[in-house]
Order: sequence, then C-alpha cells, then structure tokens
Amino acid sequence: MKQFIAIVAGAFLAGTAQAQATFHLGPYLGGNVSKVHFADETPSAARRGFDAGLLGALQLGHVAVQPAVLFAQRGFISKPTFYDSGFGGRTQTNVRLHYLTIPLQVAYTQHSDGQGFQVAAGPYVSFLVGGKSVTDYQFPGTGFMQQENAVAAADVHTQTIGVATQVPDYTFYSRRLDVGAQAGLGYRLGGALLQVSYSMGLRNVATTERYTLGNASTTYDLDSPAYRNRAFQLSLSYLVAKS
Repeated sequence: MKQFIAIVAGAFLAGTAQAQATFHLGPYLGGNVSKVHFADETPSAARRGFDAGLLGALQLGHVAVQPAVLFAQRGFISKPTFYDSGFGGRTQTNVRLHYLTIPLQVAYTQHSDGQGFQVAAGPYVSFLVGGKSVTDYQFPGTGFMQQENAVAAADVHTQTIGVATQVPDYTFYSRRLDVGAQAGLGYRLGGALLQVSYSMGLRNVATTERYTLGNASTTYDLDSPAYRNRAFQLSLSYLVAKS
C-alpha cells in the first residue's frame, strides 16, 4: 500500500513539476436543489436555494486545486404528518438552513491551462449561521394556520418542563458543524467556469433535546431523527488571474 501511494504521488509530482503554477480568483454564483436524508427513512421533499461567494483555482498542469468560501442555502420540506388529537389534523414543516461553507476540490482538467472539460471532487466543511422554519397546520373545521420560527445552531438544546407547566422552545435546532464530500463536472472557457456537482453530508446534523424536570434534579435526553444534507448544485464563476 505504501508503495502504491508513493507511485501515485511520484506520478503527480512528475506531471506537475514542469508546469508553471497559476492562480485565479473570482466570484461564484449558483443555484441548488437540496433536501435531507433521514436515517429512519422519514420522507421529505426538496427545496431550491442559492450559493454565492469566492472561488479560487491554483492550476498545476492538468491538476487544479479549487478552494472556495460560500454562503450556501440548504433545507428541506417535511412530508405532511397526520395525527389524531380527537379532531384529526396535519402538519408540514419547511426548513431553510444558512451555512458558511468551505469546499476544497481537486480537479483534473482537459488542458494544462485549465481550459475545457474537467472532473472534480473533494471535501467540504460548513458552519450553520441561521435560517428559518415555517410550519403549516391544518385542522378540520378551522382551516389553515402558519407559524414561522427561527433556526439556531446547537449540539444539545434544552427545554424546561416545570412541575405543572411546560416552557416551549419553538426554535428549530440543527448542529453547528456539517462535513461532507462533493463531486462534479465542469467546463471552463476563458475566465468563465460552469460547474454541476452533487454534495453529500456525512455528519448527522440533528440535535438532542435535553429536558429538565421540576427543580432541575432530573434530566433526560431525547434525540431527534438523524438526518444528513444532500444537494445538487449548478454554478458559474468568473476567474481572474492574480499576480
């Protein structure tokens, strides 16, 4: 295995040793369709969003290293949940998550100057910075109601339950950190780079609810259903040479 890694590394260095490194930087703007994958197979629907930020490209022959810093929208729409409270009813939640995302792709390009077709893959790390959730309620005979709540970052969030009353927390919580991988195809013509990619979160971003009973002498944890982010992205960047 060590010999194989050494051979691959040697081939990479040999392929780039004669190439003159160039660096380009420019704005990145794209759209996405995102949803989440629930571990318990809870159904959900996709929703649209956008990504915006800066993309860099360090060209080393046919290999390009492409770091980026992006504001990225993710989210999902839960399928309607039916319940029986004596009258029956239905709820559906539409969740928007805002991330600061840092992807790092390595691309193999058709031409040594980065022009033409390319295939790219790499990891990303994302930090949740906010968002919102909107829950729709429908009750027979009462019509439609809607409640909008904030989104906040937390690994464990608390709800206090008193002896006789509950203090509700209607905020939608998700873990601060998401990590994953993405891969895709691109085409560069001059400074314009068009890319289509798929990203897959590898970390469960659901949170744990910690309840406190009475005078805080007793607590218990309730884990939310595990879920991971998924998204298809289409983006256009314009890269300018940096001296």
